[in-house]
Amino acid sequence: MSFVRSSKYRHVYGEKPKGEYFSLKTTSSSSDGTFCSVNPKFLALITQATGGGSFMIIPTHVPLGRLPSNITPINGHSKQVTELSWCIHNDNVLATADDDGVIKIWNVPDHLTKDMELEAAGELMGHTKKITVLGWHPVASDILLSASADNTIRIWHIPTGSTKILIDAHKDVPTSVAWNIDGSMIATMCKDKHMRVIDLRNKKVVTDVPNAFDGNKPAKCVFLKTNRIFAVGFMRMGGRQYALWDAEGGEELSREEIDAQSGIVYPFYDIDNGIVFLAGKGEPSMSYYEIDDNAPYVHYLSSATHGKNMRGVGFMPKRGCDPTANEIAKFYKLTSDRCEIISMRVPRKSELFQNDIFPPFVSDVPALTGEEWLNGKTSKPNFCDWKPVFDSYKKGNSMEKKAEKTVQIKTVQRQAVSSFSAQAKPVIDQAKLDEILDDIKKLKATVRKQNKRLQKVEKTVGEVTAEDGDEEEE
Repeated sequence: MSFVRSSKYRHVYGEKPKGEYFSLKTTSSSSDGTFCSVNPKFLALITQATGGGSFMIIPTHVPLGRLPSNITPINGHSKQVTELSWCIHNDNVLATADDDGVIKIWNVPDHLTKDMELEAAGELMGHTKKITVLGWHPVASDILLSASADNTIRIWHIPTGSTKILIDAHKDVPTSVAWNIDGSMIATMCKDKHMRVIDLRNKKVVTDVPNAFDGNKPAKCVFLKTNRIFAVGFMRMGGRQYALWDAEGGEELSREEIDAQSGIVYPFYDIDNGIVFLAGKGEPSMSYYEIDDNAPYVHYLSSATHGKNMRGVGFMPKRGCDPTANEIAKFYKLTSDRCEIISMRVPRKSELFQNDIFPPFVSDVPALTGEEWLNGKTSKPNFCDWKPVFDSYKKGNSMEKKAEKTVQIKTVQRQAVSSFSAQAKPVIDQAKLDEILDDIKKLKATVRKQNKRLQKVEKTVGEVTAEDGDEEEE
């Protein structure tokens, strides 16, 4: 007698609207980022640029189809844009980063106009190489995490524009960083094949798993609400696999081969329903797994295949889903020239509110200020009930979008290396400078003298050659 595990998410399916955004050109960068970020107000994506770095912002209320003329790329960086991320607690604030290690914070207005010049609110300067990860704090406002190819992770306080925590425990480039539910710890995957759990309060590695995956391609991870780490990576001889560890002791709870494909996999965690969605770069399909407390812990549900191969992907926050359609997740999938929307839904016949698949979701209201978190306070995220949202949709109203808010930031510049102020102390004194100028004059005179000698030699050689030619003719 065969036993089939029961799950209310077993028949989750993906649905793609007939329309899609097109007339755009996504980046052709070989970076392992997602190239896309989305919230209920805006979609942001990295676009192809010749010289400098550009990105595009599309309001989510824009109808699917060809983009209107007021939606154009924003040339905001001098180098290729590598990462971007919308603030969890403010839908109008966007962070972008580039190949030069520069992070910019943008206040995006609710209404975009044609040829609008968007100016960055400020810059965060500290990294010396390209940014590989950007992520906002899940609980506290105005706290941003960044990881870089300089092998460091920085925790920034946006209003002051300063680094408050610096993590330099990695021996190679961090390829993935994930916050835990209260933002007190992070899990990281690194090119040195280690999986680390870091306590941000004391800046120490509390769990270190060497050889997390045998393959050399970048691994990605998510931090589960059950204090476990779920990660996807590659095997030595090719093929992809997932693994599950306990965050405290590093005990491996599960490991399974996924398939034999070679594209990088991005995991997205639905904290409310305990589902992990896996999206593979260069593939049109997406698979999903349910994770619970019963061995083997990770349970395959199904997969959905739609449209063209994926180049990048954005995961909509739960508050941007439609509960009347039993939509538990929504993805914005980038291809080479368009953006497709994939809606993950649970099939139900009833049109009533389905409270079993819509538990309270994470609110956009921060539980702490950035200053409170930096001073040692810890809190769980704020949660909201789905029923009022469901009733609002039923009446024909979408979820209320909050008023536009801006953020103020003090830009912290790198120390100048090519110039100095008028008050700066001279590097050499006047006597030494005069001596150098005299040496330059003598060197120029010597060069002129040698040039004259060289011209005489060339003239003599030319005359001798001409005489030899005359003798041969005779």
